[in-house]
Amino acid sequence: RHLAVTWSGDPNNAAVLSAQIDLTACLDLTDRQYWSVIRHLWETHVRDTDIHQLGVDEVFRRLRLTPEELAAMSQEERNAIGAHEVDCRVMNIFIQQMKNKIRPAMDYTTVRGAFVEGNPIYDNSWLWNRSAVVVSVIEPQAMGPLSRLTDDEISQLSRISS
Repeated sequence: RHLAVTWSGDPNNAAVLSAQIDLTACLDLTDRQYWSVIRHLWETHVRDTDIHQLGVDEVFRRLRLTPEELAAMSQEERNAIGAHEVDCRVMNIFIQQMKNKIRPAMDYTTVRGAFVEGNPIYDNSWLWNRSAVVVSVIEPQAMGPLSRLTDDEISQLSRISS
């Protein structure tokens, strides 16, 4: 079971959705074999463009700011903490090349990757409180019907994760 949260900006109109996702034709980015190709794509297609994102050191610095310091930042500066435009561009190029050139016979329908985010769960920990394995569905046929979770199902998930 895979979950997604939809958010329209209105807290009364938020939903948690569930669907079965077929990972048979998954491009698995937890496999290190792709990293050199991905780096090469960044070097040749993205590095010298006007697309930028904060580096990990700057994100970590901003995450350590006090609530007062964070409040003094502009909305644009706060939004930059979680923005990954460069990574998104590189991954879109990579997925397209995998489909068209590198493995043309493989029709990828999903992409899976691990992401370390948030803060350490205790001093000097490499376990981070917002880390996740994320699956992106890039072809609709990989996803089964969506169903909206009830408040009781959401409460059960909240108890499991806390």
